[in-house]
Amino acid sequence: MSRLFLRLYLGVVFVLFVAWLTQLALTVPPGDEQNAAVIEAALGGTVRMVRLSYEQAEPQAREQTLSLIKEQFDYPVEVVPVQQIPISPQTRLETGAEMAYFRSQESSFIVGRLADPTVVLLFGPLPQIGPRIQWTVIVGLAVVLLVSATAIFVLLRPINRQLSEIETATQEFAAGKLDKRINEETPGPLSSIVSSLNNLAEKTETLLKTQQELIQGVSHELKAPLARIQFAVELLNGEQDPKKIEQRLAVIHTGANELEDMVNRLLQYVRTDAPRSSATNWRVPLEPVVQQIFEGERLLHPNLKYELDPRMVTDDIAILSNVNDLTCVFSNTVRNASRFARQQILVVAYRTANGIIVDVEDDGPGVPEKNREAVFRPFERLADDRGSAGLGLALVGRILKKHGGWAKVETSSLGGCRLRTFWPKAAPAERLSS
Repeated sequence: MSRLFLRLYLGVVFVLFVAWLTQLALTVPPGDEQNAAVIEAALGGTVRMVRLSYEQAEPQAREQTLSLIKEQFDYPVEVVPVQQIPISPQTRLETGAEMAYFRSQESSFIVGRLADPTVVLLFGPLPQIGPRIQWTVIVGLAVVLLVSATAIFVLLRPINRQLSEIETATQEFAAGKLDKRINEETPGPLSSIVSSLNNLAEKTETLLKTQQELIQGVSHELKAPLARIQFAVELLNGEQDPKKIEQRLAVIHTGANELEDMVNRLLQYVRTDAPRSSATNWRVPLEPVVQQIFEGERLLHPNLKYELDPRMVTDDIAILSNVNDLTCVFSNTVRNASRFARQQILVVAYRTANGIIVDVEDDGPGVPEKNREAVFRPFERLADDRGSAGLGLALVGRILKKHGGWAKVETSSLGGCRLRTFWPKAAPAERLSS
């Protein structure tokens, strides 16, 4: 990553250097030919006026006239023999030019032709318009380049630091350290990318852990029904008694039903791990969903009394979810209550400032306080909980979490277990977008 930063930085500096050279080339002062034409055009009138004044004077008065002319200029004005000037301006004057500009020993001069071809008017050295090489421009551009390079280094340094952290974290994550995260405490230009990568890593870790839990749990849970089926099949071999054959077949049928129920629950559990649900969330009335679950449970447990809190109907309680998730949550909670209740099961629902609370209560033995968190872990069962795959309440907790809510176990007013669920007014953005 350091080499990438170095290449990027050197590339930017190279571009700035090329831009500096380009700007320098564009600011080079014009050559002597261009200077000569400009200066001759600017001083042409002056040269002609001096020549006219000098030549109109009487020959014996020309020295005095030249002295008066010199007083009007801030630089020398002389009448010199034509041999004292370089060949190039001599040639121009001989070919008919009125004046000629030339440079000699880093000084500038201009000569004007006179009627007498043996002498010329010499103006100069002329004042310097500016240095031949514009060092101020060069130094200024160099300072700009240095400041720009420093600023780019300062701006790129945090990016390089975060990219190095991302590289290190992803390498460790790929090596199996699933709990490795990138530091989000230090702000930087890549903070949103860092946050997204951490979320991705967290989801990946959760999925892999869930997969491991499922593999371990399934291998453990399938042993019991498969062992019963295998034992019953072995007993069937050579069995002649119709009554015993019927008993063995009943054991096989029960084991098969357990396997089917376990597979269905596993599929439900896995589906809750999907990043998006295919079901759309909307406000679902709670009372019809619970009544439908009660009807099925009454057939299985005719000795139990199932009751609804009247507020569920009068207050028109509706939950922001979908029918599939609601049915899954409350069928598991009510089924769980039915397995332990002695006489009564009560479902209570009411609004709060932030959402809706739904309690499923029973008059059974309740759940010891030390086990109240464990019941939401997959394949966790209490000592007196037999015949269950241990996935029902794990499903409940997972669905509530995806909705932005929660589930917990308390002591019921009926003396048994109260399973309380909280449903927020608004679902998380991920759920709503699905």
